[in-house]
Amino acid sequence: MLMGEVRAEQLMRSVAPSVRESLTEEQDQAIREAVRRGDWDRHPIDLRMVVPTPFGRYYATLVAGPDRRSKARLAADRRRNPLVSLSNVAFVAVGTLVCGLCALGLLSLMAGLIAP
Repeated sequence: MLMGEVRAEQLMRSVAPSVRESLTEEQDQAIREAVRRGDWDRHPIDLRMVVPTPFGRYYATLVAGPDRRSKARLAADRRRNPLVSLSNVAFVAVGTLVCGLCALGLLSLMAGLIAP
């Protein structure tokens, strides 16, 4: 199933059953098609990967492109997803530690302090 179809199905499941049942077949299909088309999620740069760890599978995503959000939407996004959060700080700290240890190891190899 394509991602657009998955999103359309998730959206329709989130609609109250009484509302969903009141939709005509034409309305249901029009809503599903609008979600399926989803031009809003196409980015010039879209890198996605899954990293298996002993604690489970984690994903990392990097998307980039022109920002077309309004100022009101930007403000709402910042309130909902603040840049400085415990998980973001922990991620940066662990990433910095890993990179630092790798750099220290490479420098030690280059200086001949440890054997390859």
